[in-house]
Amino acid sequence: MKRAASPITKTTGLYVLQLQNRTKYYVGWSESGIEERVKAHRHGYGSTWCKKYGVHELVSALDGRSEQDETLICMLTYGFENVRGWEFTGCAPLSVVELNTVRRCSLLARFLLYV
Repeated sequence: MKRAASPITKTTGLYVLQLQNRTKYYVGWSESGIEERVKAHRHGYGSTWCKKYGVHELVSALDGRSEQDETLICMLTYGFENVRGWEFTGCAPLSVVELNTVRRCSLLARFLLYV
C-alpha cells in the first residue's frame, strides 16, 4: 500500500517518513511542528533509525490515528523489520518480547487498515 506524499497542512501531530533506501519507514509524533521535526531527522537529530537510513521524504501527515496504531499498520504493510516508531525506535532487530507485543496488537491494526 503506497501512499501518495501529502503536503504538510498540519503543524503538529503524526507523520510517516520514507527513508533513503525506500524500503524503511519511520512513524513519529511532533508537538513542536512536523516540518521542523523532519528537518531535525534529516540533520541527524532524532531516532537512530533515521540516522542509520537517512530521510528520503515525508510520506504523510495524519489525523485520527495514534502513533501506536500507525506504527502497527505500517509494520503490517511494509514488514516488521522495515518500520520503527511508537516504542520501537532502535536499529536492532525486534526482540522476541517486542515481536510478541506487535503480534498482540496486530488484530487491532488489521482492523484499522479497513477503517
